[in-house]
Formats: sequence, structure tokens, C-alpha cells
Amino acid sequence: MKPFDLSKALAGEPLVTRDGRKVTNFTQIGPMSIGRPFAAYCEEEIIRCFTKDGKCFENHDSHDLFMAPKPKKKLWIAVKKSKEKCGIGGIHLTSNAFESESMCFDYQEFNIKDIEIIEIEIEIEDE
Repeated sequence: MKPFDLSKALAGEPLVTRDGRKVTNFTQIGPMSIGRPFAAYCEEEIIRCFTKDGKCFENHDSHDLFMAPKPKKKLWIAVKKSKEKCGIGGIHLTSNAFESESMCFDYQEFNIKDIEIIEIEIEIEDE
């Protein structure tokens, strides 16, 4: 899990609890001088209060806050498997894109059995 980041939480980035429940409406409800000046709604629960570090209580608790994981994006890559030559023929957002789009390597150089389409998932970070 990604550690809680107060500035990102206040900016509206998605949060989850330690046990994976979605957290919404994170907001400051009092001065920083009080013990738990933030509140949020935890999925299927009540509104809970939190410290500036995202803690619900002093000890580790299932309600402690973490930054929600970024959604993963599926990509498909064409890889030439032959030992004589190696190459990546393209990265696409759909598995059937290889049927209609040209790849970086020439199909005529390879037997179709030498080309494998691999599915990967990556997490996209904001820039």
C-alpha cells in the first residue's frame, strides 16, 4: 500500500483504509492543534476522524488511511521469440490491434510462430 500523503488527500486523490475499503469526503474539520483534525467517510461505515498522518487511532488500525492504488492499464506487446533476431513489434491498447496495424519488425522476416503477443498490466502515474 502507498503511504498516506496529507497534501494529496486534501487535493482529492483517492484513499483507502488499511483493509482496502474506499474512503470519500476527506476534509479538515478542526485546527491542526487538535489530535484528529480530519474526517472522512469509510465505505459501509460511519464518518471517522484521523490525524494528519492518516491514523484513526495511535496503534495500527484497519481504518488507517493509505493512498489508493492507481488503476492499472492493460497493454499488449508483440515480441519476436527467435534466437537469431530479437525485437518488439509494437505496444498497443487492444489485443486485436496487431491484426490491423503494422509492427516495427517486418512480418516477412519472421515465421508467425516466432511472434508472441504478451499481455502486461502497468500502473500509470500522474506527471
